[in-house]
Amino acid sequence: MYAVVITDEGGVRRRLDFTKPELTVGRVQGNDIVLAKRNVSKQHARLKLENEQAVVVDLNSTNGTWVNGRKITAAQPLKQGDKIYIADFIITLEVADERSETQGEMPRVSEPPPLPSKAAPVMGSSVPVRRSIAARRSTAGGSSVAGLPTDPRGTVSPPRIQRRETSLPRARAKTETEISVGDPLNNLLSRLAERMDIDDVDSASMKNQERWSAARAAIAETFLAMQTDGLVHPDLDMRGLAHAALHEAVGLGALDDLLSDESAQTIVVNGPERIFVDKGDGLEPASVRFSSARAVQRVAQRLAAECGQALEGRPVLNGRLSFGPSLTILQPPLVMSGLVIEIRIRSASSLDQLAEKGWLSTDAATYLTKAVAECRNIVVAGSRGSGVTKLLSALVRELPKGENTITIETIPELDIDRDQVISLTAADSGVPLSEAIAHGARLHAEHLVIHDLSGPETMAALTAVLGREPGHLLGVHCWSSKDAIEGLMLAAGATGADRAYLAQLLASAVDLVVSMQRGPEGRRVGAILEVQGHEGGDVSYQSVPF
Repeated sequence: MYAVVITDEGGVRRRLDFTKPELTVGRVQGNDIVLAKRNVSKQHARLKLENEQAVVVDLNSTNGTWVNGRKITAAQPLKQGDKIYIADFIITLEVADERSETQGEMPRVSEPPPLPSKAAPVMGSSVPVRRSIAARRSTAGGSSVAGLPTDPRGTVSPPRIQRRETSLPRARAKTETEISVGDPLNNLLSRLAERMDIDDVDSASMKNQERWSAARAAIAETFLAMQTDGLVHPDLDMRGLAHAALHEAVGLGALDDLLSDESAQTIVVNGPERIFVDKGDGLEPASVRFSSARAVQRVAQRLAAECGQALEGRPVLNGRLSFGPSLTILQPPLVMSGLVIEIRIRSASSLDQLAEKGWLSTDAATYLTKAVAECRNIVVAGSRGSGVTKLLSALVRELPKGENTITIETIPELDIDRDQVISLTAADSGVPLSEAIAHGARLHAEHLVIHDLSGPETMAALTAVLGREPGHLLGVHCWSSKDAIEGLMLAAGATGADRAYLAQLLASAVDLVVSMQRGPEGRRVGAILEVQGHEGGDVSYQSVPF
């Protein structure tokens, strides 16, 4: 028998005893060891015991498996005391001998700095713990902050690199990561800046293990210095404060917590203390904060770098983060109140999964799946926020895998998981969407997927579709969700074209219009309209009963 000791980011440990010679480690149920965090792959690593020799193998995980601070690229034999790092977890192996079973002791992987004495001079202010935003900051109800080491070489912990897709909802639980960001945090960051460069915004620096380890050590040393100077209140939540300082110094600050929340769909930052999150019921205030406007600016620069862009001199920046979400940053003078960050988190869903969530009936999902297979031209129409992007992405998943697809968008929002795809984004290139449609239509592909139509470019999209073999998908944001056909006509009519011509064009280019609506019950398909023809300036259609 041997034991696997798992330590989470907050220093909380659990011990599992095994007799089987081979274990799998991953994010989902079915693994022998489940580490339910987004930056753990579904099947991340394998532990093997062969002739009393332990070996760890990475299973082509997204963020890698690390041993003693080094990323492994092949099967790695383990020595006594070796530490395996998987995302925010540290794993060690022990022989479950009689002594260890009797005493039940587990080695500490990292030691926090000495806590301040109750008799220490008081010059700071207490920092209350706020209500948690996500259970993933703690797997066992403990703190969500890693221990603060005195020796950085023994506490290398890989940073979060990618937000991984999962369908497993997580329960919410109280954590210590959400703290009031008053003077104690600013004081700590100011002193930390004397020991390291917290203004480094390079994308590679956020993924540098040694930098994260050095930051943990520097924070521990800074805390000790502050305690010596009498600047640490005895009731201060040191772990929560250290976590906030660590992520502002080398990560994405308060956004790291929100990006770890699997229920988050949209995150909006409109100032250090104005952070909002949409978990499906609209934007609501988040219980996390940045320390200052400068911290928001620093994180915005890191986000831009993660997209391969520079923020300076750009009033508007659109891009896609390397770990999936779409990003928009607005700067003065375009916005008067200061820098604005919006992160839209993609979560791929099939039509069947949307049916399970109540977006449409099972029969409607089956009908749309068949319509895509029959290469019908489908328009998904609705107001912004009604779910047009989500449903269009689900329809794209139904396209035949072996056929070429070209996607054309203003900014990258569609969740496309295909090998044979060419993606065009108009905003990044400075090309108007109508021109991007014209360029994309000249390329060889069986399917065009054109999204974010709302004005004159709608006419360009309908014209492009009309000149090709059928089997194309369009996403239109129109003023009316209740009357999608009329909304589509008005969007295309922004060019000033005659209404009779528009009706003829729409009836010739479109087979189905799926109307999206958002009401008190949430987002859902309001109607599926089958286009029949046109007469004068009107389009005739029949509602598909579901």
